[in-house]
Amino acid sequence: MILVKDGRPCDEWVLYSTFDSLLNASLTRGFLEAEGIPCLLENEYTATTGYAPAAPLRLLVPASLLVRARELCEPAENTGNDSGGAGRDRTGE
Repeated sequence: MILVKDGRPCDEWVLYSTFDSLLNASLTRGFLEAEGIPCLLENEYTATTGYAPAAPLRLLVPASLLVRARELCEPAENTGNDSGGAGRDRTGE
């Protein structure tokens, strides 16, 4: 299925990572988008309707860019730098 992000067609969207923190999810999305990787953040507006997350935040990227997204965020994970979250709780590994 082809979806559209910002008026551009993208291939199938796949799960890059899930987050408990809107801050970490937003920082990771911003980093990836700055590197030219379109992102969709599911549950962005419903995840924090109360004091605890109501739904997991799911960061999606186009399937063709999944490996590149992981490569870009890998240095932050290996240094232990927690400033961006960089997909800390990535699934599918």
